Amino acid sequence: YAEINLNSPSSLPVEISLYNTTGICVKSWQYPQSQTGKNIFILDLKEIPAGLYFCRVQIGNEMVTKKIIKL
Repeated sequence: YAEINLNSPSSLPVEISLYNTTGICVKSWQYPQSQTGKNIFILDLKEIPAGLYFCRVQIGNEMVTKKIIKL
């Protein structure tokens, strides 16, 4: 499992996508509405093989991509 902690300025939809190193989306999660303030999202990664991935989090029009390693 992976835990994503976000601070959201308003109640907006959240999309979290996991990409492999070749840019292919291997899994995505959509949440219709986040809460204003702190949000915690738990991602089930048990079906994803170990390796390096890029996690893209989009809230409204803002997007952040971070590198993650699954052991």
